[in-house]
Amino acid sequence: MTRRIVVVSHEIPYPPIHGGRADVWNTACGLKALGFEMLLITWPKGTVSESDIVQIRNVFSDVSILPRHVRISTFLPYDYPLRLKSYRIVPGELTRITRDVLAFSPDFILLNNWSAYLAAKSLQESSHRPLVYRSQNVEHVYSRMLRERSQGLHRIKAYLNYVKAFQAEGELRNRADMTWDISSSDKQAWDRIQEKGRSVVLPSIDPDLGADTSVSMREEKDIDILFTGSLWSQTNLDGLYWFLREVLPKLKDTHGSSLKIAFAGSNPDDRFKAVCEAGGVDCIANPPDFGPYFRRAKILINPVQFSSGINVKMVRMFLTRSPVVSTVAGMRGYAHLGLRGVYGCDASTDFAARLTQLLNEHPHVEFDRASFVQENFGLPILRRVLAQTYARLGMAVEWSGQGANDEA
Repeated sequence: MTRRIVVVSHEIPYPPIHGGRADVWNTACGLKALGFEMLLITWPKGTVSESDIVQIRNVFSDVSILPRHVRISTFLPYDYPLRLKSYRIVPGELTRITRDVLAFSPDFILLNNWSAYLAAKSLQESSHRPLVYRSQNVEHVYSRMLRERSQGLHRIKAYLNYVKAFQAEGELRNRADMTWDISSSDKQAWDRIQEKGRSVVLPSIDPDLGADTSVSMREEKDIDILFTGSLWSQTNLDGLYWFLREVLPKLKDTHGSSLKIAFAGSNPDDRFKAVCEAGGVDCIANPPDFGPYFRRAKILINPVQFSSGINVKMVRMFLTRSPVVSTVAGMRGYAHLGLRGVYGCDASTDFAARLTQLLNEHPHVEFDRASFVQENFGLPILRRVLAQTYARLGMAVEWSGQGANDEA
């Protein structure tokens, strides 16, 4: 019997150019490998290219693209964070989408990220299907962090997203039949508040199942230091500006201007591009694939200064043979893995010193990639979480596809 899931994602998951998208895409690829069929409901920003649609349809059986309804009246009454009210299904759309969902006959609705909660809530009520929530953060904590770090007019928006966050997140988790938390620390935070047994930890799944992202020793690596990830999110920008302001001058004191440093990611603004240019850093906007840059990099960095949930970008970093230098915040949710070649440094002097040491030593990190991925980010983990979810929903589940015979 084919299992079906309706996936609700506030933004289109392909290309997976930042951590949130990557987590949705990774999970969907894992479900596809296990034999699931999926209907995607999403709200893309801008036009989606034909090539991207082709890639999406290779994973999802069908795709329903909805427009965002953003008007002043959208946010009234002010009963939920502004972000959640931006992604709703209006009555006319709800009738059509509900008809599509019922025809698809899913086992449950999977809400990825809380942003489209109000849409998922409407679908749950109209289709009478269970709701499973994939949580990427303790959202009210993350909202508070963003509010504390926002400036100017952005501070008003951050405040309006924060004020109702705890209430809305608690409502969502209480409504969900099961929550898939991205880290054990996130689960523990809510276990102190919520009924236990309604959540389980599901780390970000690696869709390539350990594909080698490194180069052979014969190939030249021409990027000394590389960061990959969104170049617009407050979390990443705070860390990158800290690196440019506090760490880069120390590196230049030691290495001069010969270092080749690159930041690759989505949607950098003009101010960030200008600061990178002034510091001699290559800002690579919207690369379709990070793989070629990983293969060229000697050292990978993650200098984020605050974090909730986990940094999904770290998973791909772990799968290279390049050393990784990260702040402790960037390693949140991963420290227990005891990874080789991953260094936690919070002070700018320590961060710069570790980079200098690694640049001088040219280390090449060796480990059993296939076993590491299978144990920590592979299909058996997703399969086990699905078994727990179906048990919670009172349904039996049979396995097919690539992971049918994997040990859970």
